[in-house]
Parts: sequence; C-alpha cells; structure tokens
Amino acid sequence: MKADNIFLKQWHTTHGVVPFDRILVSDYEPAIMAGMQEHSAEVQAIVDNPDTPTFENTIVALERSGKTLNRVLGVFYPMLSCNADDSLIAVSNRVAPLLSEHNNSITLNEKLWKRVK
Repeated sequence: MKADNIFLKQWHTTHGVVPFDRILVSDYEPAIMAGMQEHSAEVQAIVDNPDTPTFENTIVALERSGKTLNRVLGVFYPMLSCNADDSLIAVSNRVAPLLSEHNNSITLNEKLWKRVK
C-alpha cells in the first residue's frame, strides 16, 4: 500500500472526523486489501496463542482485531451508499468477493471456534 494512503495516517482533524476531502478512490482498494491481511494475521495470532484460552486472550482479542479494515469499510460503505459513481462501484465489485471470502475464513475457522468454546 502506498505510504501516503490516507487510511494509514492518523487523522488530525477536529474530533477525529474523516477527512473526506483528502480521500482518493484509489486509496480504498489497497487499504481494504491491507486491512484484510492485517486482520487475518491478528486472527491467526489468536488461534496460535499457546496460552489457555481466556475471555481476554480470545474474545476480547477477536473483538479488537481488524481495526484497519473496519476503519476503511466504515468510510467506504457509506460513501458507496450515498455517493456511488462508476469508480467506487468498480472497487466494490472487485473487493466484495474477497471480503466475503475473508469473513468466511474467520467465521468458519475451526481452530478459532474450538478456542472460543
């Protein structure tokens, strides 16, 4: 992902408001891809944790995972809903099956859910 991607930077805006004027359509897809990769690594770290499963090291860790992906999608989907154009729709069409596969890989992760159990 480009180092100047807005989703990699801290937003120094009033109340942490999304800097919509600085977001480029080209920022979304690489940020979503990086977010999925980061999220997968976080989930894998939970699964691979050799410690006895606890609420903190499993449930809380899972809940806290995926921050980058959630940050990007928290901007992308509302923009897609209210301000869709051909370029945003194209990004959506490319990432939708990948996001579905990503979510399924977590939901259907047998080792993760054995740990939750």
